[in-house]
Amino acid sequence: MLVLFLFCMFIISPGNLSAQDYNFVKLTSEDGLSSNIVHYIGKDSRGYLWIGCNNALNRYDGSTFKKFSNLPGDSTSITSGATSCIVEDKDSTLWIATKNGVNIFNYKTEKFRQIYKAEEENTLVKSLYLSRENKLFVITTEGVYLLNSKNNKAEKLIKSSVDQQATVMVEDSQGNYYFGTWGNGVVYWDSVRQDYFSVKIPAKNSL
Repeated sequence: MLVLFLFCMFIISPGNLSAQDYNFVKLTSEDGLSSNIVHYIGKDSRGYLWIGCNNALNRYDGSTFKKFSNLPGDSTSITSGATSCIVEDKDSTLWIATKNGVNIFNYKTEKFRQIYKAEEENTLVKSLYLSRENKLFVITTEGVYLLNSKNNKAEKLIKSSVDQQATVMVEDSQGNYYFGTWGNGVVYWDSVRQDYFSVKIPAKNSL
């Protein structure tokens, strides 16, 4: 059984590791969590803890849970309960990725705006990446897309299949991007030249 351990009221730093007592709280479905299978945990600027389970997105305020699930036919519900990633941009907009799409959460109405639907692209969403310039990238099984929230369109960054099965993304100080892929090694995107190249990592027995 997967359970969630919360490290309460304490931020780890080298200076206080030896001087503090640590308190852990175990939260499971018996406490209101929608499932004991947890895919993602994140905290927003308002202090809420967001817990993505296999069947719903859970918001925890320190004492109670509120669950958000997909409601068929309701475009203001989340695209799927299986949440894979949550990021908060510089405008305090909360972006939530599920396997079926990308959503924006409205704190006032507690409703969602479905921005990107993965099934329309015949793909699945793995994760999100927010750049230093507040650009949101959607990492999918078909590659990496740059999301335009104004028209709800996602444009593939690399016009090739080389970034398929990308699993992780980072940005360097020059605004260039690196993608770790499942099978294609590391892909480098040059933001100035608007071009890419890939580096295959040799297997251990080939060295």
